[in-house]
Amino acid sequence: DFYSDIIFTSEQKLKNNQSQVEKFNEATLKGYEYAFAHIEESVDLILKKYNTQKKTKDALIYEAEKLKDLAFTSNANFGNLDINKFYKIAGSYQVLGLIGGIYSLDGFIHTPSVVSKRLVLSEDEIRWLKNHPVIKLGIDNSWPPFEYIDQDGKYKGMAADYLNIIGKKLGVKFDIDKELDWSSTVDGVKKGSLNMFSCAVRSPQREVYVDFTDPYLSFPMVIIASNKVAFIRSLNDLKGKKVVVVKGYVTDDLLTLNHPHLDIVRAKNIEEALKMVSYGEAYAYVGNIATTSYYITKGGYTSLKVVGNTPYKYDLAMGVRKEMAPFRDILQKALNSISEKKKDEIYNRWVSVTYSHEFDYTLLWKVLAGVSVLIIGFIYWNRTLAHQIRMRKIAEKKLVRLNKNLESTVQEKIDELREKDKILLKQSQMAAMGEMIGVIAHQLKQPINAISLSSQILEDDVLDNEYKKEDILEATQRIGTQVKFMTSTIDGFRNFFNPNKKKTDFNVDESISDAVEILEIQLKKYKITLDFEKGGFIIHGIATELQQVIMNIVNNAKDALVENQIQDGHITVKSYTENSKGIITISDNGGGIKEEAIDKLFESYFSTKGEKGTGIGLYMVSQIVHEIHGEITAYNKDGGAEFKISFPLQS
Repeated sequence: DFYSDIIFTSEQKLKNNQSQVEKFNEATLKGYEYAFAHIEESVDLILKKYNTQKKTKDALIYEAEKLKDLAFTSNANFGNLDINKFYKIAGSYQVLGLIGGIYSLDGFIHTPSVVSKRLVLSEDEIRWLKNHPVIKLGIDNSWPPFEYIDQDGKYKGMAADYLNIIGKKLGVKFDIDKELDWSSTVDGVKKGSLNMFSCAVRSPQREVYVDFTDPYLSFPMVIIASNKVAFIRSLNDLKGKKVVVVKGYVTDDLLTLNHPHLDIVRAKNIEEALKMVSYGEAYAYVGNIATTSYYITKGGYTSLKVVGNTPYKYDLAMGVRKEMAPFRDILQKALNSISEKKKDEIYNRWVSVTYSHEFDYTLLWKVLAGVSVLIIGFIYWNRTLAHQIRMRKIAEKKLVRLNKNLESTVQEKIDELREKDKILLKQSQMAAMGEMIGVIAHQLKQPINAISLSSQILEDDVLDNEYKKEDILEATQRIGTQVKFMTSTIDGFRNFFNPNKKKTDFNVDESISDAVEILEIQLKKYKITLDFEKGGFIIHGIATELQQVIMNIVNNAKDALVENQIQDGHITVKSYTENSKGIITISDNGGGIKEEAIDKLFESYFSTKGEKGTGIGLYMVSQIVHEIHGEITAYNKDGGAEFKISFPLQS
């Protein structure tokens, strides 16, 4: 009976990075739990990649089931290590002569600083959840702090916090009808239009059609009175005094039935009951501590406090209709997996009230001693106050000097950052220039070849004395056409890098078309199609800078399509107006951007291309767009990336 698959680490590693060790251990246990909860899926993976022993699927499933029985013992948490078992193992090694006679296992097992509760579901339970992804939830829409719908229409309260955690753990969505009051909710669960109660008291009537979990919220019914009232030992101490309860609540039934000696008055709701006690119209109020404390805090009843307990309490549980019985057990497991720390956080978030205890006379002497100390302390404080004031004035003078130095330092840093941005812009332009030079070379190659061919033909005709006037004119016309094309091409690129550019009003479609025309040959080389859907609008800026933006993004799309070997690579550019804004979108089918990279995409020196990228391009794209008072975002859509640039339209 030996352990296997034990995780080991060194004392040095544990000392230097305990958090990393514990996270690794936690992740390993979760991996085993997933494998045991999805045995068939795990076996299929072994058969596909790791079946070096050539076992059959049935043999692997049998082995997994037996290992699961051994791993999940009834008397210990999964992954638990027993030091006594290690001593037995060590004893076996000693008998075999593998270790000496003296050994110690002190500190051999590391206990994590936080012991988490893990949720382990059977394959049948996982299958049930997949078949029931949406659960129709019945709630009380006005029962704070347990549950309620706030003014923004959001489901809030203690039960809501628990269900939010459970929904994430189980991967289910709770569908809530926010308009139903409690009586309508009870009727809905009873008739089957709702699947479950979120927060209800178990009763014989409800157990006919609902299976309840164990209570996950339990609050006593307490006595609330003025903070001038001393501790009340029991309800019998309230004999002859006016005690207010909410009409129709369970407290009304209990006190009327079991405490006939009380002078009971009834309020419409909790707020009215608390007002009666606050205004002296009733001596005390009896109610649930959680709901009562919520309304005390909400109403600002600082003069009220808890002055005593009652023998009664609210035990609140989740209830599931009987035909959905498997979900009751799943819910119970999910509730059990919530840590005590998280439960305490939920409790403290919603429950806060002053609580009075029975008077302890030893406290009087402690208070008197404390008062004496305070008097002595006051005398000392009074003497030191003048010294503190002098020190504060000195500190204020230092602070003024520091502020002046800080302003100077901040200005220096701002100037430094601006200078860096100028350098980045220059680097970006140089990178674009390099791209352009490659395109220019490609553009001019064909006309140069044509001119060379025409010249060779003329030379051959002259040498052979076979030239004709018509042939010479035709050849020179061809050469002139090619030269004109080359001149036009060079002028276009020269305008792109003109340093004396001025901001003007221009149509974005023209700038986009120029950028697309420059990149057309590169796209055709890789058999990438580009569609431009025009819906032009006018902006104020520098047209060639928008060209640079479009070229950079389209180039990135091209690189993604080539790198990911996308067949039928496609890029779509659109311009249109929407809600008083001009919009340009550039999308591709290149596989998209990694989620962890999207938020950093426009940061300087961040690149998605590894060592191949400079991290300058998209940063400068964002700077140019902001310079034109625009905004740029990136996201994944339809199997690719999409960049969206928006500009305010001129009025």
